[in-house]
Amino acid sequence: MLASLLLNRGIQDAQGALDFLCPDKSWLHSWEKLPDIDIALERLEQARSRGEKVLIHGDYDADGITATALLVTAFREWGLDVCYYLPHRIDDGYGLSRAGLEQGQRDGCTLVVTVDCGVSNPQEVEYAKELGMDVIITDHHLPPDELPRALAVVNPKRKDSAYPFSELAGVGVAWKLATILVPQTSSATLQLAALGTVADLVPLLDENRVLVAKGLEEINSNPLPGIAALATAADCQLGKLDSTNIAFGLAPRLNATGRMDSATVAVDLLLETDPDMAAHLAQGLDQKNQYRRQVEMEILIEAMVQAEEEMRAQSRILVLHGKNWHPGVIGIVASRVLEKYYRPTIILSGEGMLTGSARSIAGFDIHAALKGVSHHLDKFGGHPGAAGLSVEEQTMETFRQALNEYAVDAGIDQLLQPVIELEAIVTPGDISLELVDEIALLEPFGFGNPQPVFAFEGFKAGSVDLVGKDKTHLRLRLDGPVQDNIWAIGFSQAPLVHNIDKGSFLQVAGMLSLNRWNGHTSVQVQFTDIRGQELWEYLGRKIYDRRRCNQPWLSQLMADSSTVFFANTRWGAQRLLGTSLENCRVVTLPPDKYREKVYNLEANCFCFLDPAWTAEQLRDIISLLPQGCQIHLFGNSAAPEHILRPNLNLLRQFYKAWRDNGGAAWANLLDLLPQDLSEPILLERMLAILTEAGLAGESRGRWELSTVKEKVDLTRTQAWSRYSSQLKEYQNWLQGFCSQTLDQLLA
Repeated sequence: MLASLLLNRGIQDAQGALDFLCPDKSWLHSWEKLPDIDIALERLEQARSRGEKVLIHGDYDADGITATALLVTAFREWGLDVCYYLPHRIDDGYGLSRAGLEQGQRDGCTLVVTVDCGVSNPQEVEYAKELGMDVIITDHHLPPDELPRALAVVNPKRKDSAYPFSELAGVGVAWKLATILVPQTSSATLQLAALGTVADLVPLLDENRVLVAKGLEEINSNPLPGIAALATAADCQLGKLDSTNIAFGLAPRLNATGRMDSATVAVDLLLETDPDMAAHLAQGLDQKNQYRRQVEMEILIEAMVQAEEEMRAQSRILVLHGKNWHPGVIGIVASRVLEKYYRPTIILSGEGMLTGSARSIAGFDIHAALKGVSHHLDKFGGHPGAAGLSVEEQTMETFRQALNEYAVDAGIDQLLQPVIELEAIVTPGDISLELVDEIALLEPFGFGNPQPVFAFEGFKAGSVDLVGKDKTHLRLRLDGPVQDNIWAIGFSQAPLVHNIDKGSFLQVAGMLSLNRWNGHTSVQVQFTDIRGQELWEYLGRKIYDRRRCNQPWLSQLMADSSTVFFANTRWGAQRLLGTSLENCRVVTLPPDKYREKVYNLEANCFCFLDPAWTAEQLRDIISLLPQGCQIHLFGNSAAPEHILRPNLNLLRQFYKAWRDNGGAAWANLLDLLPQDLSEPILLERMLAILTEAGLAGESRGRWELSTVKEKVDLTRTQAWSRYSSQLKEYQNWLQGFCSQTLDQLLA
């Protein structure tokens, strides 16, 4: 298996495999090939000898934060007098800032060293010169055609760069500079380099792989107080941190400070030497991250409503706007919307001049798309997968239309189906702890070296359940042929439950991992997709057969506010939906005159809680629903049959209660029925029988009992006969509904 995985990564010989599996500092590239590095070193040496004060200007994301902390650590160790400044996302904007330069001048700085920024700030570089400061740029972003006129521009992406590896993060470039000044690489700078490299989503290949692998070793053996406190706040286990913990635990907390406020406190944390103070600062970052999540969720809910409208309009690119949406989180929201609809997504915020963040799908260059409609924009920048932009609010609609037209012409329709790259097929007999250990040799995982995703085949669906606080995670037992069962978990994958039929074979795309619980270690699958048996289709609608099992499928449908539920009676809906009834879209179906309730219903997902009243009604309703929709058949066989034709005992009880209470309006008569049978259809039918028998009548909107002088046989009324026929037909239908196949049911 390991050889196959290495081949998938382009490694074809023994030496290449050894280098990949055993990252070593010895094959780091020489710093001398970095452009302008000699000029930067000469100026820094001059600053140290003269006792000049140096401003380190960083950025507000995790890469810029860690790079700032790294150079502060290295420069101080080397003997420089330093201070640092990180721009405020809203007040200063991205990159080298005038406010930061002015702060540096007030602090007496004569030299500015940028990290993770500066290559796109020629005007600010000139402003620094006016303030009497030289500028050394260290950056990793793609430079413009004309470089800023700084003293030195150290960037491996420069066109004239001879450096062999151009994909260093900003913190990686800073680390290269630090190792020249302090050749004995310190544990602190290596830890910060690993943290920032993983957080910035650069490819974990070549030098980046060495930095992260060796940095993680240092973090797990002797973590900086700030990193240890951050890991604790993120509920990550010290001593066993990996790149996944950084990407999903530590990095979001560092980024949250820059998204919601000033990122300076994050640098303070990484530089802190006192464990107690570090714990205090880490708790503050954790609270900022919780606040970020709250704001993100509020915006996401609003954005999803707009996204649904865009999807109904068949938009290829979703352009969504909220006046009060926080600009610090719109990039994350764009990613979340993209995950759900798999459409390139642009989130805009503000009024007048709108600022936006774009995220794209594989194969569609969003930067090129923005360039193609740039005459509608004030400015834009980025790369194929993500971009930032500004657009006037009054031109937003024409921008949206032009962008979608560009997307269609560029062939986006061929890209709108997500693809999962599978590395190998795994069958029940292949899974073991040893296999997981073998796969772990490929770590650290991340962008450029993803954790292997396998196709799991030969399993049947066993126990299935929705888990987690909000029941958004899907837990499934994969049953092999000979007791070789394995548990699988899909985080935020609850909708995939509809692809599962208990006892049926299924295909699972996922990763192997270890589950440690109560001192026991077992192998589990963390899945991203599930394919079950082929769905049955009727008149172009997909049918899900859930007649013999309600949960957890019904719970997931209830969690989707767009689902429309059909029920024969309110009682039946209450029985299955419980306390969620008031939050669900429920359509109660009468035995006749039902078409007006169904016609033109807009939804993608419909659920029959009851089996309709007849086979003909079920087929007719399905034919009225939108083409391509999903239809889930549950069929509550316990629905009270006597609602179709009230039995004599119920009629006697109702008549007696009415007689004792006197004449009544409709609502009052409904209250005379037993609570579990308080259905309008039942009352209508009871009144029809009593009226035909001469026992009741309506006058001026009020129902009254009639005077009766002789005994009346209710069973001789035409209404009784008509309802009896319907009841017999329903009983036969109910029996067939539970026993027939879908082919027979809808024939």
